[in-house]
Amino acid sequence: MAGLRQRRRGHDPGRITVDVAVMLADGGEAIADLAVRRNEAGPFGSVASDPTAWRLLSLSQVLSLATPPGALEMISAGR
Repeated sequence: MAGLRQRRRGHDPGRITVDVAVMLADGGEAIADLAVRRNEAGPFGSVASDPTAWRLLSLSQVLSLATPPGALEMISAGR
């Protein structure tokens, strides 16, 4: 009998953040828009599921991670 496979610890929060950032940069407006990237068989590899992205965003709210002043303006200026 083969040994049991060890389950990965979980998703890398940085990778999930990249998934959400790329989705937003591509014109996405909701977490469900991650499905567009998930359905692309491209260079990005696996993309976080909607529930996984929600958990990360909920965690950031719980930890009260505030947006740095001027960050949204800098993002808007880059468009």
